[in-house]
Amino acid sequence: MNTMIVNTANATRAIHLLDIENLMGTPYFTAEEVRHFKQLYMTSDFYEDGDQIVIATSNARGLVDAGAGWGDARYTFQHGADGADLALIEILHSEHIADRFGRVVIASGDGIFADEVRALVAAHVDVHVVARATGIHHCLREVDACLHLLLSSDFALAA
Repeated sequence: MNTMIVNTANATRAIHLLDIENLMGTPYFTAEEVRHFKQLYMTSDFYEDGDQIVIATSNARGLVDAGAGWGDARYTFQHGADGADLALIEILHSEHIADRFGRVVIASGDGIFADEVRALVAAHVDVHVVARATGIHHCLREVDACLHLLLSSDFALAA
């Protein structure tokens, strides 16, 4: 039996780090598509009222559309390849997320997050990975975190 020790100092605090481009399946999305995706995300079993949301993109246009579609969240971006991923990883490190939150949701299927998930688990954080079932890197399937796969049918219901 696998028993996880959770960071009890901040067990009730949760943060979601969303690579919106990865979740949408493209860096080219509209505010309306983000609005529909938000409905799906906010009614999922891995989101609770009061959780903090950080949304990252790799381009300024995506940042504008994400903001118009999602609304109340924190936004960040870094230009270029893996820009959204790198912006979220910078937040994980520079803001000492493992020390401040008992639950962290990495919402991306990108393999670049595998080491970050392992580090959070080693710090006794309750870690969840949310990804499109068709877009999750194999190494994220192998980490010791709770995995939530979004199906194409989920997106059809949100639209």
